[in-house]
Amino acid sequence: MNTCHILAVDDEPINLALFKAFFFEQPYEVTLCSSGTKAIDMLDDPTQVIDVVVLDLMMPNVDGFDVLRAVRAHALRNALPVIVQSGNGDNEYIRKALDAGADDYLVKPFLFDTLMAALKKVLPGSA
Repeated sequence: MNTCHILAVDDEPINLALFKAFFFEQPYEVTLCSSGTKAIDMLDDPTQVIDVVVLDLMMPNVDGFDVLRAVRAHALRNALPVIVQSGNGDNEYIRKALDAGADDYLVKPFLFDTLMAALKKVLPGSA
């Protein structure tokens, strides 16, 4: 099995540190990204191999919805699985994210097992 490459996008350093800790000694390659702008740049780079994006929705400037729209508009990446995460558990907000093209929605804080279940759902055959 090839290693799955996850792009984790969140503007909060503590959340990125937690994400890195989640995947310590796990069979995943994780790239941490601290802004929507950097995420879009990375996703536009054809040399980057990314299998799934775990994306915070609430970020300054270029937010998660902007990144999600960019992914879905990109010809080579429009089928890329995107799991969004947010502290907002409001049903209408969740529906908005799913309607925008998110493959799954996690409400922060979430457990490692919840994240793993979401990854297995969007990446059949992984882990």
